[in-house]
Amino acid sequence: MYKLLASNLIHRFVRACLIGILTTITVACYSTSKANKTTGAERFSSIYQSLSLVHFSPDYPAHPQAFSHCANNNKEGCFRVIERVKDAVSSLKVPGNEVALESTINGIVSYCINTESRNHPKVQLCEGALTSIYLFNDNDDDSALLNAFKKLSKEQNARIFDGNQEWYYNRKNVTPWIDHVKDVLEDSALELQLWRFSQKNVKPFGLMYLESSIPSGENLTY
Repeated sequence: MYKLLASNLIHRFVRACLIGILTTITVACYSTSKANKTTGAERFSSIYQSLSLVHFSPDYPAHPQAFSHCANNNKEGCFRVIERVKDAVSSLKVPGNEVALESTINGIVSYCINTESRNHPKVQLCEGALTSIYLFNDNDDDSALLNAFKKLSKEQNARIFDGNQEWYYNRKNVTPWIDHVKDVLEDSALELQLWRFSQKNVKPFGLMYLESSIPSGENLTY
């Protein structure tokens, strides 16, 4: 009888320990997963914040010659801005192209759409997300971007194409984009965007300065 009682007690003890261990592991895994998701979202937000400096920071060089000077002189304030942008470009696709593109699309929808005013905190994140499209220019990337933009209203698309962006000029196949803007833009906005997509010899600006060989061009687009 005593042996049976002892056996039952041991069985209950082991069972309780196992349940405790499994519960701890489950909670830890959930917490880690949640933390990773939060960290991932914050990570991309930080990247877009840095990429927005290309257009928002007065210290980002305004022409290739200034860029070359600043990139080689770490005593200049613009050097730190360039390094921050370079780090953002390098970090964007670390999780993989598909994840980075999905985050960029989600960021554009979240930060650019229905933003109350130009002074809204999300405006800078919107600019960074739009700027990052330059880094996604394969045909599959374009398909994913177009599919997402086609789901948005004309007013929302107008916000996406409101301003000059580097990515207008590095599309491998501009025809689908021309077809898209014809459906969502009107009047002077459409005319301007069609003109942008037609440019073949664009004077480099912004992220283009980070190319290993800065492209040459003569036509101003802004």
